Amino acid sequence: MYFAMEIYEDGCSGNRFKCIEPSTNGVGYFNTDFVVGRTYYVRVLNPGTQLTTLAFNICVQSFPKPANDSCATAIELTPNNTCVNVSGTFRGALLDGAVPSCANTSSQDVWYKFTATGQTMTVTVSRATTNSTMYFAMEIYEESCTGNRLQCLPSGTNFTTFTNNNLVIGRTYYVRVLNPNTAITTLPFTICLVGPPPVACTPAVTIDASQTSICQGTSVTFTATPVNGGTTPSYQWKVNGNNVGTNSPTYTTTTLANGSTVSCVMVSNAACASPTNVTSNTITMNVTAPTVPAFTQIAPVCSGNTFTLPTVSNNGIGGVWSPAINNTATTTYTFTPTTGQCVTTATMTVVVNLVNTATALQGSTITASATGATYQWINCANNQPINGATNASYTASGNGSYAVIVTQNGCSATSNCVQITNLGVDTFIKDGLKIYPNPVTDRLFIQLNEATDVTIADMTGKTIQKETLKSGNNSIDVSSLASGMYFIRSESGATAKFVKK
Repeated sequence: MYFAMEIYEDGCSGNRFKCIEPSTNGVGYFNTDFVVGRTYYVRVLNPGTQLTTLAFNICVQSFPKPANDSCATAIELTPNNTCVNVSGTFRGALLDGAVPSCANTSSQDVWYKFTATGQTMTVTVSRATTNSTMYFAMEIYEESCTGNRLQCLPSGTNFTTFTNNNLVIGRTYYVRVLNPNTAITTLPFTICLVGPPPVACTPAVTIDASQTSICQGTSVTFTATPVNGGTTPSYQWKVNGNNVGTNSPTYTTTTLANGSTVSCVMVSNAACASPTNVTSNTITMNVTAPTVPAFTQIAPVCSGNTFTLPTVSNNGIGGVWSPAINNTATTTYTFTPTTGQCVTTATMTVVVNLVNTATALQGSTITASATGATYQWINCANNQPINGATNASYTASGNGSYAVIVTQNGCSATSNCVQITNLGVDTFIKDGLKIYPNPVTDRLFIQLNEATDVTIADMTGKTIQKETLKSGNNSIDVSSLASGMYFIRSESGATAKFVKK
């Protein structure tokens, strides 16, 4: 049978990726240029002019990358006095890095590394079987994958060898084995390293702490120092025998308790290491619980009164308070101890009692807004208390300026003075009201232009009597009133005084 083949990308009419010329009894395409995740369409052709009904087989085979396809995963070679072969393969390998100058048609590479145990060492790469021809090239780098390129060996048939007499003992060298051809291969090969076998070395690790006696919650950093740890030792930190932290030569924590023990297990990757796992010394922590500053609570203060916050606690801890003292509002203050003490912060709320001194005026009656308080009205002209004026409201008996001393929550404050200018003998007449006789013995007569409610109060402002009056002539029985001066006030706020005999 004869076959030809086309490969398309992403669709039957997509980019024609490859066209393989006719071949007898079989055709195929083998390369490393496929894109992972992309869909490819395979067109199998009968390239002859004659039709055929014969059957054929088709398969797709993938080749996973070898473990050492990249320099980062280079396989460690162990030196021996003679060549002890280690199996290798290009099967599934790609080209990791730039094309080398000594083998500029290379299509595949794999990586190895070794630590020099002597100045003279040899690396040999050979084909694994004699029934096929293979080609090899090789690069040698010092200390890293991108370090100094020590040598680039061009293509050799069936084997290649690197020998150097000036290696630095203890230095790591990276070996890049290349397929120098454009055609990829899946054939196996062998590699060996000849040199002084590594002498067994004993790894060790010690740890120290930034501090071992701390105040609870203080950050502590532990540092591991390896001996014979190799190029990349691994670390497992432990607190009280439990795994903590990450694979790092340092471990930092703020959660240690008194008596906590810290240690570290190191795994050495040195070729000479025996054993590979070692445990460090143990550090036992001395952790002190912080002292809480104690203060005597400051009693509630009246707004505007001064007070101080102590800078040294009852148990001898110094520090500062914030925010600044505010004697006009209840405030919570925070005490921050002076640094260098194993103590916590503390808070204290100082209650500032406020007195409501607001007042309202209606006509000649002034009313304090505060509730649950005691009152003493004063004459602002002389700042003297008005005898008997201790109610929430005060009705002025004459024009003047008046205020109230309000006592509330153990604090006293005086309101603003309120000016009264609307009192006079003609008040009721001007407002469409007229009262007589004045002084009065039994009945007080009132003439109104409009109906209204009136209130009779004594000199302290206490309401004695309320009446609803109609438009026109009215009379009020005041015979039960004690002798003295009284006020009568309408709904509109008009006020006049009369004398009861």
